Amino acid sequence: MNGRNFVGLVFGLCLALAPAMALAAAGQPVVTLPEPRASTGGNASSTIASTNTFQSLWAANAVRGSCTIENNGTNTMWVFFGPIASATEATSVQLAAGQSVNCDSAHVVSTDQVSITGTSGDTFFAQQQ
Repeated sequence: MNGRNFVGLVFGLCLALAPAMALAAAGQPVVTLPEPRASTGGNASSTIASTNTFQSLWAANAVRGSCTIENNGTNTMWVFFGPIASATEATSVQLAAGQSVNCDSAHVVSTDQVSITGTSGDTFFAQQQ
C-alpha cells in the first residue's frame, strides 16, 4: 500500500466514525461490547454419571455470557472446554473438592462445548448465562 492510499484509508475511517463520535459527545448512549446477554441454558448441576467418562454439560454456544462449574463432591473432577471427543484429564481444568472454574477470563468467554468427569456419584454445580 502506498502512502496516498494509506492516507485515504485513514481519512475514510475518520469520516465513517465521525457520526458515532458526535453522538457520544452529545451525551447520547453508546453501546459497547460486550452487549448484555440473555440466559442461554441455565443450570446443569448434577452428579458424575460414570467414573472417568466425560459427560457434556453444554454444547458449544456462541452467545454464552459466562459459566461457573464447582466441584461439590469429595473427589477430584476435570472440566474440559472443547469437543468432547478430544476431552482428556491431561488437557482439562482439574478441580479439587470445593474448587470452581469459570468460562470467562479477562473478559473473554469460552463458547466451546463444556464437559466434566470425576468419580461416579460426586455432585457438581454448573450454571451458564
